[in-house]
Amino acid sequence: MSRADQGFKSGDIEAISLVAIFQAFFLWKYLFLFSFLLPLVAGGLLVGLSEEKFSYLTLIKPAMVSQARPVEPLQASIMRLERDHIPDAIAELEGSRGEKLKVSVYGVGSDDLIALSTTVPRSGEVLVREVHETAVSGLISDHLKALQRVEERLNLQIEAVEQGIKETPGGSGGDAVLASLIERRSMLLERVQSLDEATVLTLARPGMEPEGLSKIIKFAVIVLASLLAAMILTLFVDFLARVRREMDAVDCNE
Repeated sequence: MSRADQGFKSGDIEAISLVAIFQAFFLWKYLFLFSFLLPLVAGGLLVGLSEEKFSYLTLIKPAMVSQARPVEPLQASIMRLERDHIPDAIAELEGSRGEKLKVSVYGVGSDDLIALSTTVPRSGEVLVREVHETAVSGLISDHLKALQRVEERLNLQIEAVEQGIKETPGGSGGDAVLASLIERRSMLLERVQSLDEATVLTLARPGMEPEGLSKIIKFAVIVLASLLAAMILTLFVDFLARVRREMDAVDCNE
């Protein structure tokens, strides 16, 4: 075994103790401060200059042909928004501004509501509102046309029933038919009255809290990460310096 190996085996390089750690930080205090402050300042500037993002929500109640039946299936309306109206609105409003938006569309609960959600900084609020409003207007226009077609069909049926009422003779044989036709007319009139146009319940309403971690939490994480990185670097440099000194001492003894 060489004398160098004997030196390492004999414990010339002392184990890291609390005193040794404090000595290392005192000896390499400028390195510790530099390696702590550099990422801290850089990370702090990054967090400070970055904009917090908020979620903007639009809720639509689709056109209804009855109290519990929308003019078209909810999934069909969602696909219509995703495939046609939202891309068209983004292409029309977003292109000239060089911004990128992502609009999520989904159904809400069992209330047959449609939600549009976009997460952007406050600076993008106007664009989000315009995109949501344009896309929603397109869907409402589609629903209005579908509702008008339903109303036209119902009116045609009402006219046919009223014609039947006029042509049905009275008497014992015709009274039952007449009563049935009158009941049918009442039902069709109720269906016409129950038609309800699409409604925007809320348009691009911003969330109360920013999405993700707050700036305070992000800064606290940066402080801890910078401190940990500075401690590890300082102790590693001190360890290398100690090894170098021990190796030099062994070489001198030889």
